[in-house]
Amino acid sequence: MKTILLATVVLLGSCATPYQKESWSGGYSDFQLNEKVFKISYRGNGTIGSTTVYQYFLRRCAEVTIENGYLYFIIENEQNQTSHSQIQIGQGTAHTNATVSQFGNSSYAYQGTTSYTPPQTMDVPKHSREGTIVVFKEGEQPYNAINAKHILKKLNIDDESTEKDEQVYYSDIQKAEDQKADISSLKIQEDEYFKNLPAEETNSQEANKK
Repeated sequence: MKTILLATVVLLGSCATPYQKESWSGGYSDFQLNEKVFKISYRGNGTIGSTTVYQYFLRRCAEVTIENGYLYFIIENEQNQTSHSQIQIGQGTAHTNATVSQFGNSSYAYQGTTSYTPPQTMDVPKHSREGTIVVFKEGEQPYNAINAKHILKKLNIDDESTEKDEQVYYSDIQKAEDQKADISSLKIQEDEYFKNLPAEETNSQEANKK
């Protein structure tokens, strides 16, 4: 029976819900209610915990926000739900105890009892989360709004717009560093030039600079 239980657990693990659009095995769904309001939900299939479902839900909230040209969102009417189902493990077993008594050369009497052990069952919780998000642009967001890009970064999700922003940021830093290096190089060259001039010409150049 332990072997059967282990095989069932392995089978369930191999069917864990990935992050995906909703299908028979679970996933996310979203529906636009108006210009700035969306209903988001994520349904697990019993193989992932409530924490993972919540992370998937937040991820979809952030993705919908960015996909529609916004940066911030707030969550309203959030609900966390858990349903339960039973999975049968293995088969039931029957056991019979019987006695046979012989009378004479050809008469027999039979007495027996049969007991039945039903199969084991395992409780499987299925977690889901849903809510409504209101989205905002930069500068319009209330104090409690969530930054969608920060959520994706926290969850280690690559977002194209976030990546582009970072590339521009680091490109600007590199340009500034290159400019500093160029100025420093020119200063060194200038110092070397004056160092190699004869004394009279050096004084003349210094006078002209003044």
